[in-house]
Amino acid sequence: WKKVRATLVASGFEAVAGRKHDTYLGLLEVGTVKVRVELSIPDYQFNTLPSVHVRNRAGLPKKLAAHMMSDDSLCYADKTTFLLDMFAPDASIMRVLEQARATLGTLLHGNATPEFMAEFAAYWSTLGYCLIDDLPN
Repeated sequence: WKKVRATLVASGFEAVAGRKHDTYLGLLEVGTVKVRVELSIPDYQFNTLPSVHVRNRAGLPKKLAAHMMSDDSLCYADKTTFLLDMFAPDASIMRVLEQARATLGTLLHGNATPEFMAEFAAYWSTLGYCLIDDLPN
């Protein structure tokens, strides 16, 4: 955790005291936009992915919809395929931030429609659903 702290501090992040998990606040530069994020690391074996929360969501130039959860956390990677190395936690945390930056880049500067559609399918494909097409003749 000391290597992670040193790496994050060197990247302009600051530790937040009094949280359940190691938590850091900092800025991610996404093109011309600075996004304030909170990074929380629940465990350094990375059985659970670190969470990234967008803290200045309302002040961003474009509304974020895809990949955003109701608690302002950013879904930056698929937890089943995004692997982090517990033996290189500093590099793993930087990988998390780069993935978050790339996701935010798509949302802020690109076309988020394909992202939104893929996310919709990922979240709702496990539920049974029925389409009723009852249009008048």
